[in-house]
Amino acid sequence: MKRDAIFFTATAIAAAGLVLTALGSEAGLILFVLAYLLRPALREFGWAPRFADEREAMIHSRSGDIAFIVTILAAAGFTLWRIALDQPPEELYELIAIGLAARAVTGLVLAEDYRKAGALIIGAVGFFLGMFILLDAGFSAPGIVGIGLAALIAGGALLARRFPLAAAIVLSALAALMIAAFDLYRFEHNTAPLWLFVVTPLLLAAACLFLGRGNDDTPVPARLRSIVFGALGGAAAVVFALLLLAGSRSERVREYAQVRHGNAGDQRVLQGLVCTGSFETWPDGSLKSATLAIADTVSGRVLPAGSKVHFYRDGSFHFCFLPGEVEIDGHLCRGGGHDFMTHLYPDGSPKIIWLARDEIIQGLPCARFEWFGDVFGGASDVVFYPNGTLKHAKLSRDATVQGLELRKGDHVLFDRNGKLVSAPQSR
Repeated sequence: MKRDAIFFTATAIAAAGLVLTALGSEAGLILFVLAYLLRPALREFGWAPRFADEREAMIHSRSGDIAFIVTILAAAGFTLWRIALDQPPEELYELIAIGLAARAVTGLVLAEDYRKAGALIIGAVGFFLGMFILLDAGFSAPGIVGIGLAALIAGGALLARRFPLAAAIVLSALAALMIAAFDLYRFEHNTAPLWLFVVTPLLLAAACLFLGRGNDDTPVPARLRSIVFGALGGAAAVVFALLLLAGSRSERVREYAQVRHGNAGDQRVLQGLVCTGSFETWPDGSLKSATLAIADTVSGRVLPAGSKVHFYRDGSFHFCFLPGEVEIDGHLCRGGGHDFMTHLYPDGSPKIIWLARDEIIQGLPCARFEWFGDVFGGASDVVFYPNGTLKHAKLSRDATVQGLELRKGDHVLFDRNGKLVSAPQSR
């Protein structure tokens, strides 16, 4: 190990992480990771050229290749293990996708054909967006519109190669608009997916197109390249550190649960429920989550077999994942794996549901869930008060609500007495 300024800085960061860990803070893990990655990060972003060492860089490159292969294979193995245990592996899918995407994008950037790299990133975003919409909505009218927009984004890659500077400005403005429109700066909310899969690719593509705005024969100055990617990498590090810190403070992360494995065909009675497969318990042994083996009554409501039910530590019902579309009090609710959380009150009445079709609820035209519309137009969850009064919904068509002219897609909020308390101004 080289005893230089980077070494002593990393040692100080690791020591701070050790202190935080001893005090019981999960933030210590972030500092340990930061200390380990400090030297390679500074070298790759060109922030400490005088500490660069060619032999060290070669060693780090080869070890990084091996570590990447091991990590992806391990993630794939854990994914298959989770599937075999009938457990959801969504976060492992995301980890593999992020790793492979980062590897591919890094290869494009290091080839220094920045205009091509930016255009390919845009095309990839459009392609995968289209695939996701197709899988979610199929060839329905919303699905066709979403696929058309995705194709438009992918087609924009051709214009980006021809007008790189204009495309870089548009992409940067679009990223800023998304940050403001979806409150992505409020890190206590679950904004990581949008940061990872939307904002980051947009800004990276913008950076590549900005660097590739000149002629092919004009090389990009090393200093400019270091400034652009250094600023982008530094901003990403700050954002994801804030996301991790916000997550470590949440009660959901602090409430550690123990997973108890079981086969999909096994059945057992847990707190009066006939369950199958793996289940989770709180530290005191009470049930946290399980999958119903048969239709059973939970919180006064009969839920179908295959529903995954979740409970608070005191044993009260929290939410469930329905295996498919289920009718609750006349409302057709969406389900399917871990896609939609359905919340019920203790008496079994709906609290938060996601409609599978447009419905008139208490005289209001309420919109069904649509992936494209929810991502870019706000969530369409339907929320009720304990007394059954509608609290929140998204309009499925133009309507006059308590004298106010509202448009399709507007969100409305009512008090417990049914009085409108929040809605867009009349247009």
